[in-house]
Amino acid sequence: MKTLTTRARELFPSAFVSLMFLLAYVLFYIKGGPLFSDADTPWHIAVGNNILELGRLPATDPWSFTAGEHPYYIISWLWDIGIALLQRIGGDQLLFVLLSLNMALVVGLVCHHISKREGTGTDTIIFTLLMAALSLCIFISARSQLAGFLFVAYYHYTLYEHREGRVGRRLFALPLIMIIWVNMHGSFMVGFSLLWAYWLEAWVQGQRARLRQLVQVTVLCSLALLCNPYGIGLYQAVMGTMGSVMKMQISEWQPYNIGISNASAAWVIMMILSAGFASKRIPLADKLITGLWLVALLMAVRNIAIFIVVSAPFMALSLQELSNKLESFRLPRPDIRQQLARPGLHVKLGMLALLVPIASFWTLDAIRADRSYVVGTGQDVTQAVRWFAEHCKGKRFLNDYDYGGRIIYETGGSCPVFVDGRAGTVYPESLLSDYLDFKELKPGWFELIERYGIDGMFLGNGTVFARAYADGQYRDKWQEVYRDNVASIYLLKK
Repeated sequence: MKTLTTRARELFPSAFVSLMFLLAYVLFYIKGGPLFSDADTPWHIAVGNNILELGRLPATDPWSFTAGEHPYYIISWLWDIGIALLQRIGGDQLLFVLLSLNMALVVGLVCHHISKREGTGTDTIIFTLLMAALSLCIFISARSQLAGFLFVAYYHYTLYEHREGRVGRRLFALPLIMIIWVNMHGSFMVGFSLLWAYWLEAWVQGQRARLRQLVQVTVLCSLALLCNPYGIGLYQAVMGTMGSVMKMQISEWQPYNIGISNASAAWVIMMILSAGFASKRIPLADKLITGLWLVALLMAVRNIAIFIVVSAPFMALSLQELSNKLESFRLPRPDIRQQLARPGLHVKLGMLALLVPIASFWTLDAIRADRSYVVGTGQDVTQAVRWFAEHCKGKRFLNDYDYGGRIIYETGGSCPVFVDGRAGTVYPESLLSDYLDFKELKPGWFELIERYGIDGMFLGNGTVFARAYADGQYRDKWQEVYRDNVASIYLLKK
């Protein structure tokens, strides 16, 4: 019979995995992007607070003067409640620490997964994880997609373990996880892409028993999709985002280009040059998953992180084959994984991996004293929003799409917004089209101002109107009442 101490020791991962997790956490903690660098983060927190106060999910939008009775779908309601509670408990510090921890757990799980792959060398794993962590650094925000990254990594690992015959009933925990996932973020569809790749591999290889289990799990995961507040209506909610007219106006939905992220660009280039798709040693499922999400990456920037997470095992195997071909050029040196395999060391490093994130909560403001973990320099709209809240209550303002979430978060609804990052899950497409017509100052745009009874505008200095106003246009009808390095506020002259 196992003792309590023995059971506790079995809970800790290998010392190598703990070390990689710690290094990733320190990287995210120091270099992670600000919480509010993403325009959607503020409204996610505000939505969570609103649900907690109401005790239910609102049926219509409480913060805009334009959505009216349009159905309001909160796809990420469970995530929103969670981050709102975390912020209430420990403020922005706790939120940032736990979000960094989430990303470090993703790296740790990927490390554990790749370490199980036969033939992957330590150097290859370290290099793959370093490139992955650098690529993921820019994704530290309170957006619900972070939970999706962790689920993606777990699904991939579990399906690989099932492929190797090391998973029994644990495979059937995936539908239970899907219930949580589907209430947190629309990335749950990634889970199905992983399932399909593995059961297609099983079908090609004639593994009928394995294929039968994978199909059963896929069916159960499909049924799990119905376990959400909107039932089958969740499809409409997801499509409200995927099919919105705003999609092509948002940078993260634009096609990938190599200058967006140096680390991810290096990842893609190395993957192509390694010729891993031609390798007979790399499993078919890994090739299918990587190929599918490489196409998804090229179609939309927002898929960078998911692509990195799902393709990491493929990348490690590809680089290992390349490394084996260059073996005669390498200098022999001790293997760190073997050195870290000493008895008891995994417990010590595991304990350190637990204590460092806890201790880092109290040191965050000292290490990043400028609170750069909350807002970034050069794009901070906080002062403009606060001036707006103090001087413009009771008026109807046409606001910049990216500022809507901050206005909701800072004012608590006292200053209703025209539009914000929730897009098609809140607003009718006709309104979003009207906003785009204004943004581009298409002929007749002033009629929109009259139609919606607009009293003023709150815009970024880089918008078409703001640049035109700075050049002396539209001053007969508009008065600039506030301006800083980021945003400007205008009132309609009446």
